[in-house]
Amino acid sequence: MNEDEKLNNFLKDRLETGVPGEPPRLDAILHAASAAAQTRAAARRLRVHLWGGLLSAASVALLCLFAVHLRVSPTEPSRSVPSPSVASMPSPEQTVVGAIDLLSMADGDNLEVETNAVADVLLAWQDAPYEDAISGLSFEN
Repeated sequence: MNEDEKLNNFLKDRLETGVPGEPPRLDAILHAASAAAQTRAAARRLRVHLWGGLLSAASVALLCLFAVHLRVSPTEPSRSVPSPSVASMPSPEQTVVGAIDLLSMADGDNLEVETNAVADVLLAWQDAPYEDAISGLSFEN
C-alpha cells in the first residue's frame, strides 16, 4: 500500500505543477451571477408583496360591497325567497332509486325489479354486470 501511496503522490505532484488554480475570470463570473440572482430575488419579493397587498385589499372591498348589497333596509319590506316545501321534496330512498335508474339507463342496463324498494334496486344494479357476463352461458350438470 505504501508503494501505491508514494506513486499516487508523485503523480499528483507532477500533474499539478504549473496548473493555475481558478482562472481570474471565474471569480468575476461567479460574483456577477450571484449579484444578478440577488437582484431578481429582490424584484420577485417586491412583486409578490405588492400584488399580495393589492389582492387582499380588493378582496376586503368586495366582501364589504357584498355585505352592503345583501343588507336589507328597515323601510323596505323583507324579500322572502320561496323555499320548497318538505312535502314536495323526494325522500332519500326515492332519490337513490332515481339515481340508480339514471345510471343504469346510461350504462344501457335494463333492471328488472318487481318492487321499488331501495335494497332490491341496489342489489339488481350491483348484479347487472355479473348477469350480463353469464347470460350467454348455459349451466348443465
